[in-house]
Amino acid sequence: MPRRLGCTLLALFFLGFASAVPGGADMVAKPKLQAGIPAFTILEQIMRASGQAGTAVSVANTPLVTWLAPSDPRLQPDYILAAPVGQLYAVRTMSGLLLPMAASVDFGVRYLHTPLLLITINTDNMALAMLQAKGEKPTLEIAAELQQLASLLQTPNSVPDQQLGQVEQLVDSQVRLAVARYQDRIANHRLTVVGGVIDLANFYQRGAGRLIIINVNGETDGARLGQMSLMRRLDKETRDYLGRRGMTVIQPQVQKR
Repeated sequence: MPRRLGCTLLALFFLGFASAVPGGADMVAKPKLQAGIPAFTILEQIMRASGQAGTAVSVANTPLVTWLAPSDPRLQPDYILAAPVGQLYAVRTMSGLLLPMAASVDFGVRYLHTPLLLITINTDNMALAMLQAKGEKPTLEIAAELQQLASLLQTPNSVPDQQLGQVEQLVDSQVRLAVARYQDRIANHRLTVVGGVIDLANFYQRGAGRLIIINVNGETDGARLGQMSLMRRLDKETRDYLGRRGMTVIQPQVQKR
């Protein structure tokens, strides 16, 4: 068989195979697997890092914040605090929902007594992408969490504006749940629940990866958010990242001396 004919037949074979995959056009690209890296080299890096940080925390202090977020490997603790060691108690779930990890969040709020519960959902969201993907069948546990995720959404995920709307819906739903769950600590001014969007896709046009605060203790109105005592104490630059897109945030008036 001539070489050119063989290459043509091989190309047609793979083309036919790809078209036969059910839902192939709708499949979501997966993160590249690090299959070529031996496990022992990864473990060696972990042990070296552990040796360098072994004396970093000698006294257990109360963390500043309990952070509830999706299990997205792109989201690291330094997204939230510049020096997170000992200051940040992180709880991660596949979708960023509270109930699958309620015991862990309870531990941060009620036993570590963190004064702030920060709930974030990120854009370019992997769990939302899995919800729309076709082809690969998830495990029963993943399917159950995706079903819970879908039940909280009212906006279809087809265009960027709608994707951002879904993320905002998820933030609001989880803040509502947290406010109801920890209302005693909120009433005693021992806890503030803050909901935000980590905007990896830069839908807000305020910088990729910025944290945008859209909900505080269940308050979502832009005018009221800007006038809350918590927000009035923030500097003006920080208040620029308050409020969802299309929302007018009333900046507090600075009293002249």
